[in-house]
This record gives sequence, structure tokens and C-alpha cells, in this order.
Amino acid sequence: MKKSRRKRSRRAQSSNRKGIRSERALRKSLLAGGILLAIMVRYPLLPFESGDYQFHLKPWYDFIVQHDHFAALKYDFANYNVPYLYLLATVAYFFSDLHSLFAIKITSIIFDFVLAFFV
Repeated sequence: MKKSRRKRSRRAQSSNRKGIRSERALRKSLLAGGILLAIMVRYPLLPFESGDYQFHLKPWYDFIVQHDHFAALKYDFANYNVPYLYLLATVAYFFSDLHSLFAIKITSIIFDFVLAFFV
């Protein structure tokens, strides 16, 4: 009788492992699908310019570029918090050849994914 119990427990362990593997595969595919869906939703909206971009972000970004990136932060030219202005200066420094709209939006999209990961 002990032998049959051992066989059952080994079979149960084997089927349990298969269940865990399929659950992991399902989680990975759902995660990949969610990321793909999030990118598909954001992609068509990349060229859209909101009022916030036109009246605040673009002038600030241009000011940062014109005043030598991080050196521009000594001036009082924006009313956003300081970490975001440092982020704008960093993006302007590394991606100066990229259009300001795309540089700002791609940065925001990246941080959307970072925040979603931590949630």
C-alpha cells in the first residue's frame, strides 16, 4: 500500500508541476499581450499635440536646449517640480536630435511602464 501512495504522490507532483508551468506561461503571455496592447493604444497618439505641450512643455524644452541643458535649471522658467525638469534636461541632453514632442512623450510612456511594473 505504501508503494501505491508514493506513485500517486509522484504523479500528483508531476501534474502539479505541469500546472505551475502552464500558469507561468499564461501569466507571461498575458503580460506580453498587455504590453503590446498598451503600445498599440499609445502609438497612434504620438503625433497629437495637447495644449499642455504647446503652452508649457515645448517652450520649457526649447529653453532647456537653448540654455545648455542642465545650466538652464538655474533660471525660473517653469512651474513643474524639479525632478521632472531634471528629467527634461536629461532627455534634451541625450536625445537632442529627436523632436521635442516625441522625446517628451516617449519618456512619459517609459515611466508609465515603470510605474505599472511596480504596481
